[in-house]
Amino acid sequence: MSLIKTAKQILSFIIATAVILCGGINVTAYSGRNEYVYVAESEFKETMYLPETEVSAFASEVFSQEPQISETRQADWIDRISNKPDYAVNFYNWLIENSKNNGALITGIDEYIGNTSVHNVHAIQDSKVFVFTRDIPEYEIEEAALNSISEEVYENFINAVNWISVTVSAFDRDHPEVFWMSGSIASGYTLSYDLTYNNYTGMGTIRYTQNIYFYLSDESFDIRMPEYATSEIINQAIIERDSAVDKIVNGTYSEDVYGKLKYLNDYIIKNNCYNKYVESGDYSQTAHRSISALCGLSGKYAPVCEGYAKAFKVLCDEMGIPCVLSDGISLGELHMWNYVEIDGNWYAVDTTWNDPATESDGKISGKENENYFLVGSETVIDGIKFKYTHIVLNIVMNNEIPFLNEPLLSKVTYNSTVSHICTLEDGYCTYCRAAVYDVNRDSECNIFDLIALKRIMLDEIPDGNPDCNSDGYMNSLDIAALKRYLWNEF
Repeated sequence: MSLIKTAKQILSFIIATAVILCGGINVTAYSGRNEYVYVAESEFKETMYLPETEVSAFASEVFSQEPQISETRQADWIDRISNKPDYAVNFYNWLIENSKNNGALITGIDEYIGNTSVHNVHAIQDSKVFVFTRDIPEYEIEEAALNSISEEVYENFINAVNWISVTVSAFDRDHPEVFWMSGSIASGYTLSYDLTYNNYTGMGTIRYTQNIYFYLSDESFDIRMPEYATSEIINQAIIERDSAVDKIVNGTYSEDVYGKLKYLNDYIIKNNCYNKYVESGDYSQTAHRSISALCGLSGKYAPVCEGYAKAFKVLCDEMGIPCVLSDGISLGELHMWNYVEIDGNWYAVDTTWNDPATESDGKISGKENENYFLVGSETVIDGIKFKYTHIVLNIVMNNEIPFLNEPLLSKVTYNSTVSHICTLEDGYCTYCRAAVYDVNRDSECNIFDLIALKRIMLDEIPDGNPDCNSDGYMNSLDIAALKRYLWNEF
């Protein structure tokens, strides 16, 4: 026998109805940022319909295993939850593994229930004694048995949906290199059961197995964004992402964290322009993904704050620099930025605000700055403390817990002069002007760098450090800057 339910949850309230069918239970839950909608789908051929019966309404109190925030501050979002059940941890690890090597998050395929591709997140086995009126038809006995477990089955489901949602949210914030997921979640369950009963005593036992699934794709849903609807498109974009990351990471020769962070901030703000289509709403959701800023996409695909911040974290992760995403309210609007760890303390970086939107169509506007680079909570910028311009919420989906046990932000701006010893030993230092002029990377600045610069411009040699005035371009101004430096030095 099967039970199929239809329900809709807006905010924390759920209303449910039940119908008896043959075969098993299949319930689907679609969730987004604003609501959860539970839509019943049946793939069973033999059916026996009964009048609808009312099922108890559930509110947030049913979450007997509601996620709890850890009492300690944690960098990774998944570690900020203290009471994770094993299946949530396993699901998080599954998401990581299946975001690589043509895994299920790329192909949209794992295992099938009918025409729906799913991943089995959690299996529950239980039994319950039920009572019924003696000498009633068999189908009414089965109805009584199913009604006896209906609330706990739904509670199991709601608990699991809550954990699936929280786990996916943590995964999204911890792994922004995964750029193709749509941001919507679909979950469902199947229920198989058998029952024994005594018609004389009016008592019986129902034993059931409930499998709760994370949906990947079906005719009306896909975990992937429309722009990345096939594995071929995603894999090609992954190649482009990895190529961009390699190019950026290999572009710095600084050995210390400060130099690397400064380089990343400079690179992102000089190779991107904030999306100008946001106000009209006519822009791609790719703008919210790391690939937008990593690849310097333009037009409707250009990054918004989420794209900037996620790209910065991807690059920090690649360089082994602790970095987290932080989001909340800035000047009355939703916003995202980063925290990074350097010398044992955490500081904020907002690459979006370091790259102010202008009327210019070019990626270099001349307004790029470091006002929000390695700042503390008490840092005053334009007369306002950072903690008041960047109010942390850390809520990914509506009705979820806020992940507010993020690393503690330093109160003051990072002082780079305390730990930095200027050196040219590595041939490049993003905050030592002399190093910029080491065009041929021989750890010395002399006439040979001027020769190398002219040869690079003539395409006679492949590469070097030609941007001597750090304006993001290679032109005659770099020759002039290098000449001035050499004149002053020698």
